Amino acid sequence: MNKRVSVFLVFLVFFSMLGGSADSSVTIRAPAVSKTSTGYVGAVLFITVSVLPGEGHIYVDTWPLTELDTQASARLAVEVAGRMTGKDVTKYNFYYVIRSDSPVIGGPSAGGAMTVATIAALEGWELDNDVMMTGMINPDGTIGPVGGIVEKLDASAELGIKKFLVPWGQTIITTQETTREETGGMIQIITKPKKINVVEYAKEKYNIEVIEVEDINDAIFYFTGKNFAEKEIKGEIEINTDFLSKKANEALERNVKYHDAIKEDLDSLDMSKYEKGYLEKYLDTAEDFIDNAKEDVDNGEYYTALSVLFNSEIYTGVVDEYIHTDDFDTRINELEGKIENIDSELKEKREDIRGIIGLEFLSAAEKRLKEAYDYLDEAENYNDTVNAAHSIAYADKRADTVKLWLDLAVEYSEGDKISLDNLKADAWKRIEEAKLVYVYVESLVGNDPVSDALQSLNAAQSEYEAERYTSALFYAIESNIRSSITIELSMSGDDPSIIGEKIQRAKDDAKAAIQLSREEGYEPMLAECYYEYGTNFEEKEDVANAFRMYKYSKEVALAYKHLSTGETPIPIVSQTPIPTGIETPKEEGSKLILIVGSGLIGLFIGIIISSAFKQGK
Repeated sequence: MNKRVSVFLVFLVFFSMLGGSADSSVTIRAPAVSKTSTGYVGAVLFITVSVLPGEGHIYVDTWPLTELDTQASARLAVEVAGRMTGKDVTKYNFYYVIRSDSPVIGGPSAGGAMTVATIAALEGWELDNDVMMTGMINPDGTIGPVGGIVEKLDASAELGIKKFLVPWGQTIITTQETTREETGGMIQIITKPKKINVVEYAKEKYNIEVIEVEDINDAIFYFTGKNFAEKEIKGEIEINTDFLSKKANEALERNVKYHDAIKEDLDSLDMSKYEKGYLEKYLDTAEDFIDNAKEDVDNGEYYTALSVLFNSEIYTGVVDEYIHTDDFDTRINELEGKIENIDSELKEKREDIRGIIGLEFLSAAEKRLKEAYDYLDEAENYNDTVNAAHSIAYADKRADTVKLWLDLAVEYSEGDKISLDNLKADAWKRIEEAKLVYVYVESLVGNDPVSDALQSLNAAQSEYEAERYTSALFYAIESNIRSSITIELSMSGDDPSIIGEKIQRAKDDAKAAIQLSREEGYEPMLAECYYEYGTNFEEKEDVANAFRMYKYSKEVALAYKHLSTGETPIPIVSQTPIPTGIETPKEEGSKLILIVGSGLIGLFIGIIISSAFKQGK
């Protein structure tokens, strides 16, 4: 045991002395929340970031111990910092020392602050200690939503700060207020939602200015007075899904014929009034979907029409399976063969898919293949006829849509082929990011509100293991978005003006991402589909789905913009000794002498310490 300790100390002293070669060391203070017996209270993290020449490793040392999500935040901070500064992060090692006086809730809410400090360390910039911030860092550099803003503000105020940065859209939040009321000798504990204007609260109580920041560039400006040049997005954009026009019209004609044929078959059957009435409701719903799709086709919203017609086909399909399938086990076996054949075709054609558009459509095909298999599994474990009919119908119709998107992937496949290794690395990173956000949001709101995010995350991991990396990447994006939306909407309460602002911002962001993709040389056709669907949901006042589709549109438009360049994903080493940064010698010769000399001195001291341990046996 002593031998291990002595080796560790040699390593520790060596790297401590090696700190003389650090390019820069920056300390930033970040607010957090700590869970106590009486609830959540604010706390402060002290984060020191040191940057040295190296091989792209990230070392994280935390106390009290934090969960892996903080370590993942460090990796994401490095990636965003590298992109912002234009520096090759694989030529540096990054060292993070994170300290707090109390155990804090693990989570990525310090990701924004970590990114600011990382950029400052790379650039050699000083930070303004009168400023603190809270906010997640997203892969595209935007600042994501967080919880516990009031508690974090309270803790930050004790340090005498003047400015407190929060994610855009989180200056008005909804918290839960618990009161104790006594009536006629009975004591009631009542919890009610309470809306807080964080700007007013901070100004009146602490004379602190609360400022919303949309992205890391905004945050950098308030911390350093500097920022990076941004490309201005001008004018309106046109959303066009005409490439789906033929398929939407064919699907409309097919659904009308299918619905009418099944309705005729149902009318001819002799069954109980209740049973027939139950099935007729399915066909009535299918007919409503068809009517909506006709309007969508007339309006030129072809992706929306196809999505609506897919729902129509499922409802008609349930009745079809219910009245025509005599042996569900045989039907399931037939369907399994159909899906496996489509899977084989997809695997064969996947090798020839090229270009970003081809990959986008391939991801849509692979994602739908996963859903077809999932519903096939449900059908195999059915408990009653109606549920079996629904699962079979969904799996069958979803398998058909796999063919639709696979054909599009082949049709629009052109240009260079993106490396499988690059795609695999990017999918892996997206999954890790989705885990990061999910764990954080789940710690704030519990399991139920983010169950759909967990489902998408599990699907991403499953697809990754199945080597369907485009599908894994997009499931990870979906999980991340579902988690983020949960916290954004929960913090907004039911204020329609706040929710309206959030949807408009998500819509504007999607527009900007689509235009940016066009300016970089390709048409983000799948992103346009999701944008169109978002406008459809917005018109129907379906807030959650509109919000989700706009965010999905943005992420899909940018999904391959930052595709990995082939390097091995940046590793994280936790609980590793961190170097102490001191001023960097100006001459490279001096730096080399200092490194070697420091190493020899460190080794010598380590030997002395090792001897001391031996003597103390």
